[in-house]
Parts: sequence; structure tokens; C-alpha cells
Amino acid sequence: MKNAKEYMELLQKHPLFDGVDRSVIEYMLGSDECVLCEADDGEVVVSQGDSRRRLGIVALGKACVHRQTDSHLGEPKYMLVNTLTVGSLLGAANIFVDEPAAVTEIRAKKKCRIIFFPQTLFVAAMRMSFTLSENYMKYLATRIRFLAGRIGSLGGKTVTDKVMNYIVENAENGRLILPQSIGLLAETLSVGRASVYRAFDTLEYENRIARDGRYIKLL
Repeated sequence: MKNAKEYMELLQKHPLFDGVDRSVIEYMLGSDECVLCEADDGEVVVSQGDSRRRLGIVALGKACVHRQTDSHLGEPKYMLVNTLTVGSLLGAANIFVDEPAAVTEIRAKKKCRIIFFPQTLFVAAMRMSFTLSENYMKYLATRIRFLAGRIGSLGGKTVTDKVMNYIVENAENGRLILPQSIGLLAETLSVGRASVYRAFDTLEYENRIARDGRYIKLL
């Protein structure tokens, strides 16, 4: 990949590469298999159904993850499920599965750059560094534990449960900037707009969050 040195610091500071020898990271970034994807605002980075086995790391900008829910008058309808920022991983769960087809679509938010490591390159690097293999397993284990712990709230009985789950799932370092309007958030959660406002009021009253417009902090 061209300009590999530009992204060395990003990877060295990333939890996935914590303790991994610099030579392994240089090998990965310097490989012809490593691809830097650059996309402008709204451009599709990963299509729903994409079957390529590869691990991606956001190196610049943001990307929005959408899931196609249904169609309206022949046009596909998408639901925003997550926002990826610098350092976010994508495709980690698909590298070793038999049917790796992506279940979501990822679009660039403004200008975005994503480094992609195909399965063959990532596996070669894992063989070179057990630390990388261990970090990858830790990442997957953490995600499994997190998702298992959220299963109950995913189908929460109240709108407040659903809103709180959305915040926890999408917050980074305890903070979240809502990537969409309250109306779209309500549509995402399949609840009424007024109910979402009441849920925010409840969460603030219970001192579970602090909110200033689109800016939310977990307490």
C-alpha cells in the first residue's frame, strides 16, 4: 500500500495491534494485498451482501452503517444502526465464516479512508505474531460479551430501554453525538417521536445521561 508510513502510528496505538512488533505492522501495510479505500460523502464503501473476507480499520473521517429493512415504491429503505469513527473495525466477524456476506451497507460520512486487510494477509500476520492473534480473540470475546449482555435490552419492554441501549451501543468513551434527527432515531427504534423525547427526559431525570442537543454523555 502506498503511503504506508502515514498509518503506522494509527495502527501502533490501536488495541488490535497492542504489543505487536513493528515489523509485523510494516509487513501488513507494505503488502500489495493491503488496500486503502478512499470515499467521498455518501459513497458506498461496503455493499450489503459483499462476500469479501477482509478486515477494515477506519483511518480518516466517519462511515455510517445501514441495514436495508424494506422497500418503498421500489426504492430500498435503510435504517442507521451504527457510526464508525477513526479506529473503528469492520468485517472482523466475517473473516473466518463460511458465508461472509455483509448484512449491512457502509457509506462514507464526508471524506473517509479505510484500510482493508484481506483474510490471506491477516492470517499471515497472525502466524507471525501470537500477540496479534490474542488481541483479535480478545476483541471478538469482548464483542460477544457485550452483545450477550445487551440481548435483554434489545427487545426492551419500554422505549426508555431501547433508547438507552442505542446510546450504550453507539457511544465511544461514554459519549455520543446523535448522527440523525430524533425523527429518524424514532424510526430506527420503531417507536414514536414523542416517546423518544420522553425517554430522553426520563434518562436525564434518573441521572443516567446528560444531554445537550445531539450531544449525549453517559453518567
